[in-house]
Amino acid sequence: ELEAIGDELGLAKAWRRIADAHWMSSQWGEQERALEHALRYAERTADARETGSILMRLAMGLYWGPTPAPEAIKRAEQALARAHDNRAVESTFLVSLAGLQAMSDHFEEARTLLARGESIAEELGFKLWFAGFSLVAADVELLAGDPAAGERRLRRGYEALKHVGERGILSTVASRLARTVYNQGRYDEAERLTKTSEQLSGRGDTASRIE
Repeated sequence: ELEAIGDELGLAKAWRRIADAHWMSSQWGEQERALEHALRYAERTADARETGSILMRLAMGLYWGPTPAPEAIKRAEQALARAHDNRAVESTFLVSLAGLQAMSDHFEEARTLLARGESIAEELGFKLWFAGFSLVAADVELLAGDPAAGERRLRRGYEALKHVGERGILSTVASRLARTVYNQGRYDEAERLTKTSEQLSGRGDTASRIE
């Protein structure tokens, strides 16, 4: 119906909602395809806010999705150049690139990118995004072989999310934290965190259940 009346902004928003549905079920490849549709329509309308919202989702989709790291890095860098001075978009792509560089064993570059992305998010007051970035920050340290550092990053995010009463991302952080302490031999604590994650997550929270 939106196509029939030529409502390109409506189409951008509709495809973004479809992408969010795929995100909730951890279908990252489908999410990415839906976001590409959304972005195409949003850019035609020159709606900076809608375009930025789509790009922020695409940044995380490239990190969590099935695209191989070298290709994802290239696409993330290209998308970052399209940020048009949107600092929220810049922050998200910097963090995504940090995780992707860590996958490629470029740990110092990853930490530098992560620090830049987190600094912008903190400056903008994006508390939930900043806390959610702890999942990527932990991945960087775990891939670098430092589980203790990964645990510290996750605990920082966990406490921040708990403080503001957020449950969705908190359940995923809790499950990742459980796995991290389990890998350090603290099995009782890992079990407690697993139960916490189960209590926080809803039926549709696929990401926490996979963790």
